[in-house]
Parts: sequence; C-alpha cells; structure tokens
Amino acid sequence: MRHWRWHFRIRSKASCGVYRSGHSPCKVEDFPLAPGRALFLHNVTITADHCGPVSLALARHTSHGECWYVVSDDPPSVQTFVE
Repeated sequence: MRHWRWHFRIRSKASCGVYRSGHSPCKVEDFPLAPGRALFLHNVTITADHCGPVSLALARHTSHGECWYVVSDDPPSVQTFVE
C-alpha cells in the first residue's frame, strides 16, 4: 500500500504481536484499556514478520466493553476509530 501511497486503517485481531523498542514483545490484547479510554502507540512493528513501522489505536467501548485495535500508517487519534 505504501508503494502506491495509499493510506490504511486495518482492524487487528487481539492476538496480533506488537514489538516496541525497549519493551518485551506482547499482543495488542495485553495493553490495559479502561472503558471509554484510548491508547495510541507510534512507530511499532507488528506480527512475527515485524511489519512496520506502523501506529496502533487501541480502545475499549464504554457501554459494552468491546475492544478495538486499529493499525494505521498515519499517527492515530480518536478520529481513527471513526474512519
């Protein structure tokens, strides 16, 4: 997608591996998310192939507790979940 200069927002599985400099590898589901809160990670790689760098937008819905994990090529914000 980057070759064609396309932007992307891809919903990820909870089991997707996350690799951050200076941290142990983990899965997106390992990040604590309080209902109604979001967490944004920049310049990480994902999967065992270390795809990236990418950004992650992670959030838990306030009322029903559903988690959203979104991989993006742009810096994420709350707008990432809308898109």
